[in-house]
Amino acid sequence: GMKSGGEVTNQLTVLQGLDTPDVCWETVYTPPESSPCPRWGHSGVRIPFKGDVVIFGGMSRTTALNDVWVFKYAERRWVMPEVKGTPPVGRRRHTATVHRSTMYVFGGRDGAGTHFNDLYGLDLETFEWKKYSTAFGSVKPDCRVGHSAVVVGGNLVVYGGSSMQASLESGYKVNSDVYVARLEGLEERGRVTWEVVPQELPARTMSAAFVINESAYVYGGRDTFKSHSSLFTVALPKVTKKSGLKPLSSINTNTTTSKVKSKP
Repeated sequence: GMKSGGEVTNQLTVLQGLDTPDVCWETVYTPPESSPCPRWGHSGVRIPFKGDVVIFGGMSRTTALNDVWVFKYAERRWVMPEVKGTPPVGRRRHTATVHRSTMYVFGGRDGAGTHFNDLYGLDLETFEWKKYSTAFGSVKPDCRVGHSAVVVGGNLVVYGGSSMQASLESGYKVNSDVYVARLEGLEERGRVTWEVVPQELPARTMSAAFVINESAYVYGGRDTFKSHSSLFTVALPKVTKKSGLKPLSSINTNTTTSKVKSKP
């Protein structure tokens, strides 16, 4: 990550003891010659069937990266797997999420400032990349960075982020939209269908999103002017034994704001 003074590091820290009263941070030493280079704006996910951690991309001091590294948690060491297929171009401030055995990478920007709205999948067993085209007639999110994304019930949910907007004085806009893509069956279809979810959420970029009981929560982030400490919830479709996922058009959203005041 990047420290407040601008220094870019590759330090690895682990939060230990979450199920005990003795919660603490641990810094894990790994040899520099066999570790990822210092970077920021990268993504990281956990491989659910292995317990290892995968990081992708980010920005070094001068270059947008598109490499893949795996941290073998049990062995406390990094390895760079041999990847197949054509990877995404180097990027930062994208999102990475996991569904079944695939890591999905969406959006971000390269080192020259180009924003993306493409969707890639990395098979976490074979480490083969695949790019998904957009289905004919489907809407598609604007190119964006700093958005948040989660997977719930086989749906990829993308919220907010910032996009280039030449007509604005700042040169960019902060989004409040929510897009959903069905991941179930995507490998067979090869094309992704996006749908806009009607919502009344505030515009945010660089917020954090997480899932509890099939509901997505979004915390904090920035609008065009300041940072916030608000907490929002988005109601998502539930999985039923009879019909599986409900149609995307049945998704409803609601917003709740925490009592903590926003800080500038």
